Amino acid sequence: MKWVYVAQPEPQPNVEVLSTMPAPVKKWKSFVAGMCTMLVISIVSVWGWQFLHRPDPLQTQLAASLAPFPVPLTSEQLGILRQRTPLPQDLIAQTQQQLARLDKLPPDWDISYSRKLTEQVQALWPEQAKPLIQQWQQQINISVLPVDTINGWHEGMTQLQALADKLNALDGQRGKYITVSELKSQVFGMLTSFRQTVPVEEQLRQLKVLPEDSPQRQQQIQQAEQHLRAQVYMLAQEKHRE
Repeated sequence: MKWVYVAQPEPQPNVEVLSTMPAPVKKWKSFVAGMCTMLVISIVSVWGWQFLHRPDPLQTQLAASLAPFPVPLTSEQLGILRQRTPLPQDLIAQTQQQLARLDKLPPDWDISYSRKLTEQVQALWPEQAKPLIQQWQQQINISVLPVDTINGWHEGMTQLQALADKLNALDGQRGKYITVSELKSQVFGMLTSFRQTVPVEEQLRQLKVLPEDSPQRQQQIQQAEQHLRAQVYMLAQEKHRE
């Protein structure tokens, strides 16, 4: 018997070949989503910080009530400003408005303002503000005109009117008269009363007759200022009693 060899085909691997490559995962979508999330978180964080740290209108108003008053520019500053900066067109109108506001202020506006400031700090810090309130009240009491000074002019005029009435009554009565001693006594009383209160008008008149470079003039100015301030303090007290 004769053997016949038959060549078998090589076995093929059982592998399925993909005709197309799989699409890559779209990582950019996740990246964009993450960036949007971070952006939203950042916006919320900034808004929250601004909300927590925003200036309180009441705190701003409180600070403004204690700020120094604005001071007009000096002549040197005005010269520099006029040369290097264009001036605002409404400067005249704004100045007129400011002058009108100042003209409406009462003579005791600074005292009323001071009183409001003391009431303000007393409401916020009742115990700590007591020394300040006491010191301010003592200053008010010292600056007010004394009672005898206030009544001096009135008492002098009352005595003068009584003397005038007595002289008029004696004028129509025969044999009635007033002695020189009695007249001198009454005049002395009137002069004493009038001297207790020298009117501001008299103080201003004395200023006009004093030389400008005399020490007496400066002293007279200080006395007139003190007198006027005392009168304003008295006015403020009377207004506060209403």
